[in-house]
Parts: sequence; structure tokens; C-alpha cells
Amino acid sequence: MSQPCPCGSGRELERCCSEPLPDPELQYTLEDRERALIKMETLSERATMRRFERNVAEIFWAHALPEDGDEEQARAILGDPGLQTVYLYFSCWDTAPHGEQPLAELLLEEQGKRLSRGERAFLRAGLASYWGIYEVLDTRPGEGVLVQDLWRAKRIWIQERTASQELVRFDIVGARILKRPQGQHEFEGDLLDLTLQHKPGLLALAHELHGYEVEDQPDISDAEFFKRSLPELIAWWVQQVTEQPDLPKITTVEGDEVRFCRALFEVRERESLVRALDLATDLRRDAPDELAWAWIEPAGSSDRILANIRLLEEGELIVETTSIERMERARTLLAKLAEGELRELVSSEESIEEYLERTPSEVAPENQLPPEVVREAVLKKMDEHYHAWLDDSIPALDGWTPRRAARDPKMRARVVELLKGIENLEEQKRLRGEIAYDSIWMWDALGLERMN
Repeated sequence: MSQPCPCGSGRELERCCSEPLPDPELQYTLEDRERALIKMETLSERATMRRFERNVAEIFWAHALPEDGDEEQARAILGDPGLQTVYLYFSCWDTAPHGEQPLAELLLEEQGKRLSRGERAFLRAGLASYWGIYEVLDTRPGEGVLVQDLWRAKRIWIQERTASQELVRFDIVGARILKRPQGQHEFEGDLLDLTLQHKPGLLALAHELHGYEVEDQPDISDAEFFKRSLPELIAWWVQQVTEQPDLPKITTVEGDEVRFCRALFEVRERESLVRALDLATDLRRDAPDELAWAWIEPAGSSDRILANIRLLEEGELIVETTSIERMERARTLLAKLAEGELRELVSSEESIEEYLERTPSEVAPENQLPPEVVREAVLKKMDEHYHAWLDDSIPALDGWTPRRAARDPKMRARVVELLKGIENLEEQKRLRGEIAYDSIWMWDALGLERMN
């Protein structure tokens, strides 16, 4: 019985994001694949093939390696597993120098009927394939991945156990997809991790290169175009990765760097301090039976928490903020409210990165923030940031606010890309077991339909 397509169209899989392949000559097993790869490797190691390998390497790596002779950077590029896979299949299936045949064609020509039917099928499937650019639309861990071919605007269901547990929604990958029996598709080899930031530039380059190719060969196929243009596309990506700037620091809405600050105070008169804190108009008790307060500042439609204050059973007072500047303001507030009833004993501050990079054993118990406190602080900060972001002037939107741009037909697609980038970033953090923020609400807040 046919199964429904994972893309949600309601159609059967083989009538939607898959293509039936009834020809038994196109069927192969994993064993067929392994044997064919070994035979291509053996062929490439012959002495007569050394010039072939040298020329292919020169074609592929010519623009990707640094021109300034940086050996350390060159080793990093040449040792990248994803690039190694791209290069391997480029030499096997895509091209050969001076009009020669790719390794797969040479192997088919030389050994012909000595190869099994499955081996021949794998080699031919590889020759028909090409490296493309794909966006992940959905994942089903342990089952597969739904991707969008960004060149052909076509959805493809990939049956893949490993990738389905490593990819998240809106990931951008460079990959080679092979067709399997009964219309199945699968990734062949390692994936090249791209980003949503790479997507427009890489596609723009592809269209530019395609324009040049069409001038010489108007009827060039997508497969042939990507086979020819792969070295230039890879070189562009390598340049972007090796020259990418440092990520900006996360800031509070006041523009100050986010740092976890903590100060411990000795309390001289407990009861009078509690009364003073309860009477302060800017402080709000977390619960009637708890000696904990939040310093609240009105911020439009929502309130902003500037500091959390707790009175310990031992009699000390702890103040926690998410910036050095907010801690200074908290000290001023407490000095005014407590009127000499407090004496600061110790304080500490560290960035989000510094805290997350530490192991619990590296943090002294008296200076260690509980994980739940860190999680709550980070999520509150992110929630505060993204609610304000909706009405902030955004450089990526030419100074427009996301709310305004979402209402403009010409700007709406750019807002969608930003929302996809935010969701992708948080899903990657969730996959790594880090603190992740749920940004899905932003689609509704901007009146946009979430991508399905």
C-alpha cells in the first residue's frame, strides 16, 4: 500500500516528492555501492592515473585554497570531511581534465560486464547525479528529511536515518542525492554545511555562472551545469567560511553587553529591609510566601525585568542582573531603599559564553549560578529581545522594522528569511542540548504563514 508523502500535500509519496524507478537496471544494494567505490579507488591508484588525479585536483582546488600560501588554512580546507566527499565524487562522476572520462565511466568501459548489475546501477546513478543546494523543510528523526531543491524549487523526500537526526528545520546543505529503487532518494556521502546567510550569495553566483554557460550551450541541463560549475561554487563557499567575521555580542535593550552579574550583601536589619522592599513601587514579590523580588521597568506592552533579588535564610541578600550597568543601577536603588542596612560582601560577573563553556567543577560553589537560574535569565532575555526586535529598525531590512516590512509585499520575503534564520539557530542549539528559545510565535505576531 502506498504511503502518504511527508510534505503534507495529501498525495501518495511516489506521486509527489519521489519518483518511481521501475527499471531493475537502476537498482543497487549497499554492498553494490561499497564494491563499486573500492573498484574506483583501485582504478585511481594506478600509476597511469597519477596525471589524471593531479589534473582533477588542480581543477577542483584551484580557487578554493588561499592565494597567500597560508599552509595551516590550506590543511584545514583539504582536511574537511565534507569537502573531501565533494572532491571524491567530483573526480568519480562529474568531470575529467582535457576531455577525458570521469572515473565511473572509465570503470564501466574497462570492466563492463565483469561488474555486477548493482555495481553498474550505482555507477550510472552517480553519473546522473550532481551536487546541489538544498534547504531542509522538515525532519522525521530516524525516518528521513524533506528538502527543497533551491535551484529547481522542487521538494524531495530523502530516506535517511543519520541525517534526519542531525539536521534541523531550515538548515542549508550542499549535497549529492542519488535515486534508489522504487523512487527512493538518499544523500550520498557527507553533507556540506551551509547557512541561510550563504544562501542568497551562493544562488546569485549559480545564476551568474548559469548565464555564462547558457551563452555557449543554450540547452545545457541542470546536471551538466552543476558538474561544470562545482569548483567555482565550492571556492565561493570556502572564502565565505574562512573570512566570516566574529559574531556580534548579545546586548540588552539598553545596548549593554549581556553579562551574568551577581552580588552578595550582608543584611543588618532583616525585617526593616523586607518592609522597604515590599513598599518599593518598582519591586514585585515573586510570591507572597517567598522573600524574592523582581525589579520591574515598564516597556511598552510588556514589563522588563532589570534584576532579581532574593533574601536567603542565612540573612544575606543576593542580587542578579544581566548586565554590569543594571547591577550598578540595582546598587543605587538598594542603597536608597535600605538606608545603610546593607554591606556588599562579594560580586561576580561573566559572559554567557564564559558560563556555558565552564564545567560545574570549575565554578566555585559560592559563585555558581544554578542552571535553572541561568536558563530562566537567558530565556527572559531572549523573549525581551525578540519582542522588542519586532519594532526595531533592522539593517537587514534597510532600516525597516520587521512589523512594517511584513506588511509590505516587496519586503515580506526578507522578513520570512530572517524568521527562518532565527528558528534555525534556536533549533540547532536545542539539538546540541543548549538553552533554546521557541520563536515560532513570531510568525503569528507578524501575520505571516509559517513555512510548511
